[in-house]
Amino acid sequence: MNTEADVYVAYRIASIRSWLMAYWRRILASDFVRKVAETFATRVLLIGIGLITSVIVARILGPEGRGLYAVATAIAAVGVQFGNLGLHASNTYYVAKDRSLLSALVGNSLVVSFAFGGGGAFAAWIVFSVWPDLSPVNGFLLIIALVWVPFGLAYMLLQNLLLGLQEVRAYNKIELLQKILFVCITICIFVGGQIRVETILSINLFILVISFAVVLWAIRKYFLEFPVPSLTLFRNNLNFGVKAYLSALIAFLVFKADLFLINHYLGAKDVGLYAVAVNVANMVNLLPDTVGAIFFPKLCGMKDLNSRFKFAKKITIIIAIIMLFIAMMAIAVSGVLITAFFGTAYADAAIPFKWLMPGFFFLSVEITLRRFLISDGYRIEVVLSWCITFVVNIALNVFLIPIMGTKGAALALSISLALLATLTLFLVWRFVSHKKGALPVVGR
Repeated sequence: MNTEADVYVAYRIASIRSWLMAYWRRILASDFVRKVAETFATRVLLIGIGLITSVIVARILGPEGRGLYAVATAIAAVGVQFGNLGLHASNTYYVAKDRSLLSALVGNSLVVSFAFGGGGAFAAWIVFSVWPDLSPVNGFLLIIALVWVPFGLAYMLLQNLLLGLQEVRAYNKIELLQKILFVCITICIFVGGQIRVETILSINLFILVISFAVVLWAIRKYFLEFPVPSLTLFRNNLNFGVKAYLSALIAFLVFKADLFLINHYLGAKDVGLYAVAVNVANMVNLLPDTVGAIFFPKLCGMKDLNSRFKFAKKITIIIAIIMLFIAMMAIAVSGVLITAFFGTAYADAAIPFKWLMPGFFFLSVEITLRRFLISDGYRIEVVLSWCITFVVNIALNVFLIPIMGTKGAALALSISLALLATLTLFLVWRFVSHKKGALPVVGR
């Protein structure tokens, strides 16, 4: 016979089950969750296609050809990296805030890409022609790499406009189209005869031009007028973009400086082990990166600061819970997985990986906090927080690597990323505190 306590327990269990089912249905119905899931699946698929592509290119070209290909693509990548001026971030921000700016943003993006980027590439060609010894590659290979720069810039800037418009599905389709086309065309040409480095790079450039045209076609329906550049808007873009650019550059140094210090103190073998650990850690962090990419334009499009803060707080808590579980699981199975995928020679990479996981957990939380902070304008304090993180990371590496080896480098990065998350949390708290009228009850 059921007692009153048994009935109450059964009632509570049923209530909890109903609440969980209702919550799960709301999650499945969420447009934001759908976009995150689609983008996450796309990025996982892109990683797989990228691995296949690397194997195909390496086998077709051989070690020497693969090296020339790597140098040529690096020239193009450096040109795009230094030529974007941070406008990729500001494009997403401004179009998410006001879609009526799209035509002017497209005009500015095309001018920056083909006038500034193309002009820089042409200047580089003149320099390398006058002093050929300075050129990493020569001849037609150099020309292809430099022509890549303006189209690569245009593609990246328009892609971020697509994200700002929250056309996530179109963004994912174009990314997949680009990778799949390259694999298919390369295989077809290889079957027909031998392929040189110039052929592979020309295929890549051809597909990049197609992808640029497809992105431009995808956003055309949002044009209110013919794309004409706006100098005033460009100045505003640059104000936002330069800060984003500096943050990205310093973040790049934070994640790369330890490799040089490990090489200095320990040697190339330890650099190889640590590099594998960092690469695997970056793969574990794929989910918060994906959420951040979809999260930012959605935040920018929300006019009410109170709603924006509540949404950001909710997503940050969910990401923290999920990443805590993922990090713990990754630590538990890292030894087996790293050995299985990379071989026994890389078994010791699991040691620094375990020390990296706490830092990448803090980074996953910081990503969403930072997106909320810059959704109201890119603040110089964000750049300064990265600067502080960089200085602390260097100091800790110099102190810990000679004592603890690669574990010391991993611990230094984890401490630095925890500091970064703390600084960002402080900046969010200060920002929210100064908006008392907009956010009457901060803690709820």
